[in-house]
Parts: sequence; structure tokens; C-alpha cells
Amino acid sequence: MKQNITYNSKQLAHTLCGVATIGMSVLAMHGLTACTGDDDPSQDNRDLLTLVPYVSEPTDGQLNTRAVIDGVTVPDNYVRYSTLYPQADPQYATIGVFMTPKDASVMGTFVYQGEDASHIDQWKSNIYVNPGTTYYMYGFMPRETAETAHISPLNYSYANGAILDIDKLDIVTPADLCVVVGVEQVPGVETPVGSGVYQPQASGNVKFGAFTYESQNKGQNFVRLLLDHLYAALHFKMQVDDTYSELRKIKLRKVEFETTNGKTVDVEIKFTANNTGAYPIVNEATDILYTNTVSGTSSATIFDKTEGEWIPAVADGDSLDVPGFFAPIIDGIVNTFSIVVTYDVYMPDGTTLVREGCTARNKVPNISPINRGEKYTINLTVNPTYLYQLANPDLDNPTIKLTTP
Repeated sequence: MKQNITYNSKQLAHTLCGVATIGMSVLAMHGLTACTGDDDPSQDNRDLLTLVPYVSEPTDGQLNTRAVIDGVTVPDNYVRYSTLYPQADPQYATIGVFMTPKDASVMGTFVYQGEDASHIDQWKSNIYVNPGTTYYMYGFMPRETAETAHISPLNYSYANGAILDIDKLDIVTPADLCVVVGVEQVPGVETPVGSGVYQPQASGNVKFGAFTYESQNKGQNFVRLLLDHLYAALHFKMQVDDTYSELRKIKLRKVEFETTNGKTVDVEIKFTANNTGAYPIVNEATDILYTNTVSGTSSATIFDKTEGEWIPAVADGDSLDVPGFFAPIIDGIVNTFSIVVTYDVYMPDGTTLVREGCTARNKVPNISPINRGEKYTINLTVNPTYLYQLANPDLDNPTIKLTTP
């Protein structure tokens, strides 16, 4: 049995989690605050935030070249957020952003709202900014994955960069954790609808290492964010053996992802602001540190659907993709994982339930070393564990086995 390595982004280039275009609310108030504690609630006139992220997955080791997507020039390997996650779960798509005027910092949360009728991804924020004020923006997603997070300036100034600490992250998780690695201020363009209605400029050139944002008048604040993966990804591609599929159909109900390498991890990341397009995490060995804070076994539910989802047969040419994410906490040490799959067995008609709540536990083959931004694919095939006897065809549970492509 061997793993099917889809890509190794550290050998190719940094595989990026997204580009976000976010519109921020502006209130005529002193300083910068989150939405709570506002002295004048009547001034709460926040814009609906818009986000257009870009993420790419190389095919056969080929890296996408720098391109213009939706009118915006992006670094290599970017697609929109909704392209990578067409059915994104809002709870895994919040963005925590530190707004840092001068030496102060306030953290706000950008909440994913889904796509509008124009297929534009939308976020809504609780951050208020002062018109004409310069801020530096550093952050990560999803916000809820961290127990705590804090930031400090690099070399006494956020203009030079920042050190971001994200604490008590689950080592295995269904969430694709990412960090902000670039910011582009986007001019607001008045729409034909009428005076005072703005949308983000369609063109742009978003690049690494830029973290500066200068707030504009109310309704005209838009910004694009570059986001890079903080964890590694392990995708489980599930299919049913063709011989078995003629006798039974399998509906997947739940998948749990486990590791014995620990429960939580703290991550410290140093960003060097440069505004030149150079990647801001200069040295992977020293500028991003993972610390195992709680030992033991960690488990995350990476798939859970009450109604279930059919696992296609090999002959169908498709597979059911279930992704999980984990922290590369110890470089060079074998990462040991297991998955526990819960599924139902049906007759070929897909309506007659034969066995409910079957479970299968499998150890994932060793995949060391693995680093952040890398993605590995493991093929799993449901096979019968014995020669079927028509008189009692379900004497034993079929087992989900890891197989070669």
C-alpha cells in the first residue's frame, strides 16, 4: 500500500490559501474599535464585506503561472476562495484581522456570508476604521480555531512586520488554517445605481509582503488579502470496489481523523513587511514555529452528514473527497494518523437498508516528512472481507481498505 502524493507545495512553490477582497466599514470616530462598545450605535452603518479569494492546486506537479483572474493580477497558484471551497462552511471561513494603527492593535472578525447572485464571495466585519488613517493588517483564518491570538510589532514597528502568535490550535481539524501574507488597498468605484454607492475596483495587482492599508471615506473601503496555508492537508478519496458495488451500495455518514502526536499546538509566525512582492515569511526554519502544547491523542470529525452521501464505484470514475488538515509539528518525525469511518450498507436499489452504522478503522500509511501547504491524497476502496454467500451476504462487515491508485 502506498500513498498517492497529489502535490508537495514546498518543493514547487508556496501553495496559497486565498486572495480576499474585503470591504471595511468606516465610522466617523476616534481611533479603531470592534463593533461592541460603540458610543453612538446610530453610526453603525457597516458595509457588506466582499471577498474574492484565489487558491490553486497544481496538477501533475505543474504550477500555474502568474495570471490575471477576475481582472486582478495575482501571484502564481491563486484561484478564488469559492473555487477551492464551492460549498464552504461559514464556521471555517471567518478571518481574524489585527488592525494596527501606529503601535496599537485591535482584532476584528470578518464573517463569511457566502456568494451573492453575482457569484461574489462576501464577508461582513465588526471593524470600524477612521478615514485617512494608515493601518497595518495581519491576521489568520478561521478565527474560531484559536483559543487566543496576539500580535507584536517587528523591530518596534508594524511597518517593518509583525510577530503573530496563535495559541491552542487543534492538531487535526476540518478547517484549512491560513495566514495573511499580503494586502492590497482597492479603490472604491461609484456604481451606476446612484451617488454614494460603491463597489471595489475590478483591476488590481495584489502581492506578497504588503500589509499597509489607508482607510477611505465611508462606503469606499475595500481590501484584498493574500492568504497562505498554515497546516498540511490530507485528502481521502473514497470509492467502492466494482465487484462489491454490484451487490451493495455504501452511504458515508461520518469520518473521524485521529493522530497520537498530540492534541493542541501553538504557532508563532514572523512576517517581514517589504511591499516589493517578496514572500514575507523569509526563513521557514526560524520564522514559523510549531510547539506541541498538549500531548495525547487528538480527533476531529472531518465529515458528518445526517442524510449521508453515496460513495461512488471505481467504475464511475469519480470519488468522494474528504479533506482533513493537521499541524506539521515535528519536522522529520513520522506522522501517524488513523481514520474511523461510519457508513450504512444498502441493497443495489439504494433504498433497502441492510446494515446501519457500520464502522471501519484504518491506519494511514506513514507520510513523513510533510510540511505546511503540502497536500497528500490517500485512496480508499471499500472491499468485501470474504467470499459472498448469497444465503447470508452480510455475515461480516465490509472493510474500507487503503489501496494504491
